[in-house]
Formats: sequence, C-alpha cells, structure tokens
Amino acid sequence: MPYPNEHSCRLLDPDQFVRYVRIHVKDKNDIGDYKATGKPYDLLIGYRKDDSSDTQAHRYKKTI
Repeated sequence: MPYPNEHSCRLLDPDQFVRYVRIHVKDKNDIGDYKATGKPYDLLIGYRKDDSSDTQAHRYKKTI
C-alpha cells in the first residue's frame, strides 16, 4: 500500500513477490534503463521465491 505522501504506479501484482528493494533514481543516479527526467523517483524492485526480480512499481512524491 502506498504511503499517503506518494503517488504509486503499480506495474506488477505485489502478491507475486516475497521481498522488495527500494532504489532512488535521480539525474546523477541512473539505474540501467531508468533515467530521471528532472524529478527524482523510487523504484520498487520485487524478488520472487526463485530469486528472479522485476520492477514492481514506481513511486513519486506528491507535491503539496
């Protein structure tokens, strides 16, 4: 469940993963094919039981 101060863009069903890693992406911290476009965001990387992984969601801070 997303935090109340974030927007979440779910890409895959979270029930297929057993653990997660959160990675912060910003202009100087591009991760593979993920590039920041002026606003930083977080990737939720989910790991399955067989240790394979996929990007499960993108998270963006809400502006108030």
